[in-house]
Amino acid sequence: METLKILSVDFDYIMYPCIKLYNSHVSGAENQAVTWERLEQLLEIDKYLCYDADALKMISGVILKNVMGKAVFFPVTDHEEIVDILKKDNGYPSTKFDIVNIDFHHDMYYREEDIAEIKDFGQYNCSDWLGYLYFTGKLESCHWFKAPNSDIYNGKAEIKISSKKDIGNLGNNFDMVFLCLSPQWVPYKYHHLYELLCNVFKEVSDK
Repeated sequence: METLKILSVDFDYIMYPCIKLYNSHVSGAENQAVTWERLEQLLEIDKYLCYDADALKMISGVILKNVMGKAVFFPVTDHEEIVDILKKDNGYPSTKFDIVNIDFHHDMYYREEDIAEIKDFGQYNCSDWLGYLYFTGKLESCHWFKAPNSDIYNGKAEIKISSKKDIGNLGNNFDMVFLCLSPQWVPYKYHHLYELLCNVFKEVSDK
């Protein structure tokens, strides 16, 4: 069975350390405009927002290295779109995936009922898309690069965990690269950075 190497980068990774202020108040199911209006009313969040320029530089470097190495680049809004793309293309029934996930969240699953929804109904979302691949036998391996203040992973699925300092050691041997916006966790004021990077990576990958 063929195995494809996938690099998934969630743009919320640059929101260290302030993401911890609002993470528990956010749901991926809520409209992003509603989310940020509510956060401003609840926490006056705008005055605390900042991003990690070092993390932005690191994730940009590893994506660019792989795009220049001819990996296929995909900008996506939410993580479940990655599963949609993998299922649509790439000979999905006969393919497994080695996935490196650079993300504030591990995205395996957060509740026991998530496992039932995956197994019984084939459902997945931005918080358990990796769990879907795992419990359906499509995940060969998973390597999570956590943020300094990410929550501890204590799930049943086996994953390798590394920290931010190790991102620079990633090679250029990925087949596909996804950069996910996750707009419920990334404030509007930084969306232009995401769009700028996507334009650069798409231009390079098209050459």
